[in-house]
Amino acid sequence: MRTDDFTKPSLPPTTTTRSHRRRHGDGDDDVQSPTFLSFCSVWLLSALLLLSALWRVIGSLCFAAAWVVAVLEVCYVVLGFQGSSSLLALVVVLFFASVSVFPAV
Repeated sequence: MRTDDFTKPSLPPTTTTRSHRRRHGDGDDDVQSPTFLSFCSVWLLSALLLLSALWRVIGSLCFAAAWVVAVLEVCYVVLGFQGSSSLLALVVVLFFASVSVFPAV
């Protein structure tokens, strides 16, 4: 029995024209150096993600502060202390502003 009976059939030759190498690369120059635009886009994306995280923290702090002030105002009213109407108005505005601006908190 001959050994070439068990070998794989030969594949047809591939195209290695200059235009093919230019379109698909020959493997050596596939890694491109980063451009200024890609560098800026990475920094912009990082800055936006950081700003988004800070925005959520600021939103949750405003939301918590509105609840604390609202509870204090209710305690003053329930316990008989004189609550100022301007503080109550500020609490209501702050509460609804925090709910509408930061709905996902």
